[in-house]
Amino acid sequence: MTPTPSHEAAPARRGPISAYLAAGVLFSLVAAWLLLLTTPSAREHERAFTTATACTDPREGDSDCLRTVKAVIDRTEKETMRKTPSYWLYITEADGTSTRTRIESNPERLPAARPRAAVEVTY
Repeated sequence: MTPTPSHEAAPARRGPISAYLAAGVLFSLVAAWLLLLTTPSAREHERAFTTATACTDPREGDSDCLRTVKAVIDRTEKETMRKTPSYWLYITEADGTSTRTRIESNPERLPAARPRAAVEVTY
């Protein structure tokens, strides 16, 4: 005598399987969006910065060249939104312009990243 397969439990499991399948499709779409749309833009900005040349006249305001200005670090601020914390450096340039930049290392490990330290910032 051969046992006959019973398919009675299949409709009961269809709901959770559909939910897992929908979640998997959603996560796949989000991952594809991150890889295909945001990564090329970030790599393009990085490439533009590394291949840029120094400005001949820093007052030109040309965004396609690199200019270096002297600045002072006002303060640092820890951001813990991710698993590894990052730190914001609040910087004031010689002309009074204030900006901030993110670093991935602890400012205590970097002697140049302490408050009131003189630094050079490249834009």
